[in-house]
Amino acid sequence: MEWDEAATLINKLKISNMGVISLFIFNVSLTCFGAEFVREYPNLTVDVSQVDETLLIDVGGRIWTLPNNGGQAIQITQTTHDLSQPRLSRDGTKILVNANSTEGMTTMFVDLATNELYPLIATDMNTQDAAWHPDGERVIYASRNHEHQLDIWEVDLLTGLTWRLTNNPDDDSSPVWSQNGRHLAWIRKMNDRYSLILRRHSEADKVVLESDLRISSLSWRPDDSLISFLRHHEKKATLDAVILSDPTVTKTLDREDKFVTAPVSWINRMTMFYTANGTIRSRHFGDRNSRQIHFRALIVE
Repeated sequence: MEWDEAATLINKLKISNMGVISLFIFNVSLTCFGAEFVREYPNLTVDVSQVDETLLIDVGGRIWTLPNNGGQAIQITQTTHDLSQPRLSRDGTKILVNANSTEGMTTMFVDLATNELYPLIATDMNTQDAAWHPDGERVIYASRNHEHQLDIWEVDLLTGLTWRLTNNPDDDSSPVWSQNGRHLAWIRKMNDRYSLILRRHSEADKVVLESDLRISSLSWRPDDSLISFLRHHEKKATLDAVILSDPTVTKTLDREDKFVTAPVSWINRMTMFYTANGTIRSRHFGDRNSRQIHFRALIVE
């Protein structure tokens, strides 16, 4: 029996109900064969499916799915690349990933219908911070494009056409479309100062936040009422949000967890998922504390 088949069988048999001694023996056997159960993972990131509310995580260079209340993770990618930071399209058919190989790191996407891995763009442009447009047909990203500054670009996956959305002497990064696909936000770094820029449909660009500390990892709340982000202090980051009222209001949502630098994923307007300290966390918008989502993934070397 192949190990991926064994993992499926383990899930079906609900191994968590095995006796302690049997479970210990099983775990020792897995270790002898170069396999282990993982329940935490450094730099783990998480995304939420808008189709069925399942979770996507990256463990061991592979992408896995699991229920949003935790449990057995099932591997869904097979590739020679090390994959990380999965971002699922709204229709659930494709996954944006950072792909690492002997040729270096690049942005790619997985077509789940064929499990094939494709480059995001056909040129040698350096890409980062890729994110889906809500229509699932376009991807926005930051790129230097042989120039000194980072600009925001977008690509149409069907045609491969790309176009530039910003052209500024400063660095623009972390672009993200609103849930309705009409408004665009990104981070601009000018000298050592950071700004959160908002471009509403048919309006001029507007600075909605300025910070002497680095900010990253923008994410729109599903009702487009606020944008969450990480603010990087000397020793740790805080999860903050700018409420898009008039005037805008900035609020710290969480200062306790040790966050991985990645956007939070909202399952609805009140509940978000993110990762910290190698674990998956869930947090209600009005709660003071997050809760851990427990998982296990069978890694086979």
